[in-house]
Amino acid sequence: MKSKQLGWVFFALAIVGMSVGVVHAQAVVARYSFENADNLGKDSSTAGNDAAVVGSPVQSAGQFGGNGIQLDGTSSISFRDYLQLPDISSHFGGQQGTLALWMNLNLFPPDPSQSGWVYMGDSGDPGDEDDTHYPWRDGRAYLNALRNDRQSVHISSERPLDSEDPPPCPTCLTDAELMEWHHVAITSDANDWKVYQNGNLIYQADGSWSLPTAPKVGQGRVDNGESFDGLMDEVWIVNVALNETQVNRLYTENMIPEPSSLVILLGGLAALATGRSRRRRG
Repeated sequence: MKSKQLGWVFFALAIVGMSVGVVHAQAVVARYSFENADNLGKDSSTAGNDAAVVGSPVQSAGQFGGNGIQLDGTSSISFRDYLQLPDISSHFGGQQGTLALWMNLNLFPPDPSQSGWVYMGDSGDPGDEDDTHYPWRDGRAYLNALRNDRQSVHISSERPLDSEDPPPCPTCLTDAELMEWHHVAITSDANDWKVYQNGNLIYQADGSWSLPTAPKVGQGRVDNGESFDGLMDEVWIVNVALNETQVNRLYTENMIPEPSSLVILLGGLAALATGRSRRRRG
């Protein structure tokens, strides 16, 4: 391919890359980094979806940026800690999304009332409405985030289940590791629902899309008040289903990658300049 043609190819790729980058920037619905001690529910993205802080969570040491949030896991309706998100449903026209966050449990296995961590779906199972907790005492996470049917995900390698259950996944965490910082990401599109733990895909299932109008972070099932007991940091909510590479970038660098448009653009300009130089010499 001639230098001029190659230059125009690079230039076109740069324009496409910048367009995709804009899409990614708009895809972030909320990001709670907990760096603002006066407003722990502050949305640090440009979306402006500040969350209401319920109860008395406090700022604590975090995984990225220095600070996180500590939730006390109480079962008392009057004193439980969680973040009440605003109505973000209008951001999810494409029926896909990603929820990702860092967490650090205070105790595992947890007290029965101290296992919920997020409510971002509506379970279709009778008796399990709004029932989302991570983890439960048997070493599983029962999650319906971004889905309307609850999924059972094995996450603990030290909590064997009944013999008919599959063996723990090789990337599952030990009890001690569950009480250290670890990263969880859930992605959902119209067909696939995936759970990543520390960048590893540990579960995949089918299921239909669901998103409540006012999600909570830090609380699971509403009726009996299962709530999270531990630390959280860098909660990201995105209205696209991130792929595995993007999830790993979020896990390792706490960022959602965008195309390197500037590098592509510079390459195109260099190719165009080379073409002009050759024409002058000819």
